[in-house]
Order: sequence, then structure tokens, then C-alpha cells
Amino acid sequence: MSLAQIAAKKIYKETVIPTGRYKVIIVYSNRFNRMLRRLVGVLGFGRILIHPGNFIRNIEGCLLPGLTNWIQDKEYCVESSVTAHDRLASKILAAEKKGEEIWITIKTDYKSATV
Repeated sequence: MSLAQIAAKKIYKETVIPTGRYKVIIVYSNRFNRMLRRLVGVLGFGRILIHPGNFIRNIEGCLLPGLTNWIQDKEYCVESSVTAHDRLASKILAAEKKGEEIWITIKTDYKSATV
């Protein structure tokens, strides 16, 4: 599928990140006023950050880590997002300090998501 085809299917604030393996970099976010992790190379998507939040309405296409998940009023939700984010950020920072590349795999298996 071409980038144009993917972009044509992408709906701002609605379309999920395609299943795949993506490089993660650490960048400064002006919006959040701090360093955050960002996915690179997601066709049709740009500036996908990983940050805390509990409801899909808290994002515009970013990833919200959580320790558990559920659906409430037809909206995907995660719980303990700050804890999950901090654990993930710590692992990513440790890998970066070792000079390792950081990759994340996106899956649409909501029932078995763990940090």
C-alpha cells in the first residue's frame, strides 16, 4: 500500500496506528514541555508520542500506556497510565544509555497488552 493510500484512509483523531515494528526516539515536546518518546516511520502518521492519559479523548493519535484496559461508553480506556508510562520510559532510557536502538511493536491485541 502506498503512502497516499494510507493517508487517504487515515482519519485524524480516529485511525489507529498500523500494526508493525517502529523505531522509538526521545525528543523534546513543546506541547508537554518535557522529553517524551516518539515513534518514527509510521506511514501516514507523524509525531506519534508516548505519554500518559486514560481515555482515547486524551490523544490525537499518540500512544497511551496502561496496566489494564477496558471499553467505557464505546471508548477505549487504560488504567494506571502514569505508572505504565514511567516504567516504559525507564526501560527506554536505560536502553538509550547503553547505546541501543529502541523499537516498539504495535499490535491490536488489547486483551493481552502489558508493560
